Amino acid sequence: MKKLLSAILCLCLLSFCFPTFAVLAADDFADLRSTDLYYNAVEYAVNHSLFSGTSATMFSPNVPMTRGMFVTVLCKYSGASRYAVGSAQIAEVINLRAGPGTNYTAMAVLHSGDTATVYGTENGWYKVTANGVSGFIRCDLINVHCGPFSDVSASSYYAGCINWAYESGLVSGTSGSTFSPERSVSREEICAILYKLAEKRGLTLNQTNAQTTFPDSTSINRAFLTAVTAMQRAGVISGRTDGYFYPMNAASRAEVATMLQKFIQDTGTAPAADYSYYGTVPESSAVSDSYFDDACFIGHSIVVGMKTYFNLLGADFYAANGMCTTTMQTYKDFDLPDGGTGTLPDALSQKSYRKAYIMLGVNELSGANYDRQSFYSHMSAVLSLVRQKLPQAKVYLIALSPVTKMESEGSSIYNRENILAYNVLLQQLSREKGVGYLDFFSLFADAEGYMPPDGAAPDGIHPVQSQYAVMKNYIKTHT
Repeated sequence: MKKLLSAILCLCLLSFCFPTFAVLAADDFADLRSTDLYYNAVEYAVNHSLFSGTSATMFSPNVPMTRGMFVTVLCKYSGASRYAVGSAQIAEVINLRAGPGTNYTAMAVLHSGDTATVYGTENGWYKVTANGVSGFIRCDLINVHCGPFSDVSASSYYAGCINWAYESGLVSGTSGSTFSPERSVSREEICAILYKLAEKRGLTLNQTNAQTTFPDSTSINRAFLTAVTAMQRAGVISGRTDGYFYPMNAASRAEVATMLQKFIQDTGTAPAADYSYYGTVPESSAVSDSYFDDACFIGHSIVVGMKTYFNLLGADFYAANGMCTTTMQTYKDFDLPDGGTGTLPDALSQKSYRKAYIMLGVNELSGANYDRQSFYSHMSAVLSLVRQKLPQAKVYLIALSPVTKMESEGSSIYNRENILAYNVLLQQLSREKGVGYLDFFSLFADAEGYMPPDGAAPDGIHPVQSQYAVMKNYIKTHT
């Protein structure tokens, strides 16, 4: 039977890139020498894919870095380089299609007042999600806004990164409606943005250096003074050769590489793994069971079923019947890696998992906005915990699976509308937290969005045993 939204599964993973040239090492650049003071910093930035060249053979170390470039570097460092480029308000009835062309199936109809989140372009079409559905809208049918900034085009390489930085509270505009992405970023601006990044991510700036009063300290913008001082004491910045700070001067690409390396070293936080997916995780070649030897699965009764039926002997499962986001971090009876029992934070502190799969929400379904917002906040907290404890792990959110039509029509809680609404929240969290979204809803839904009766247990909610083989195959082919 044709599955609702099945075309979503074949959408491609977006890749927003610098308009520059990738290299393997700093040695590939003709304008860098191993004796350059900034050589090691550039090598670090290149090796961690934070920077690339301005050509196949040139790094251009002395070229000023623009605001758009700098935000893109930080976005890569934070693992969010596939963030949405902006949003659009729907002004007329529009078909949301499965692919970039009118010959593709209309997956949903959008109406005036609906909002579409935009992730980039393909062949003159925007890649979007709207009302929980991922698809394509012709570019001339909507006007995309990157935050409040009128000078940031949705097709620019830095649009998603600027949108991420703005929505994360790291940057503001040069005016109420402009970001000035091509303007050089100043040394004091870099301090302010890095200071906010440390604050937002809960990073500790080690104030190991004595405070220095630069000869031109009175030239530092008062709004940036605290940030500049903190960065100076942490060793992230210093004066130039004459001792002056030059707060409003442009920072070169080499200077930014140096500052960023020192910031990373001081805070002890390596660049995050970049697994911020567009919509659902795209299909990939199947992996073996051993791929999950360093994985953990977190969640409710369906995850308990995964432990029973997946037969992944190397994986760990932190799940219990009736589990909710509100109790996920305080439940004390999980079997821990060291052989004892304890909480999820205990477990994640004992073992460095490289993959984490999270499925929660069915026990918190509600039609009330307050309950939905509560779920969103608590799920966000669970994701923050996993990100904090496992900074290098691939993290995946698993969508709520559908229920049968009989159950949906007879329940005010376990119904299709509530499940779709919660999956929209999960998709939003996947974008905001930079984690994968595994679409179990489309995997099991029929053309109307219900679980076929032969795939569900008598309660109309849980899947039958045979469905776990389908789940396992999906997870193995969506890594």
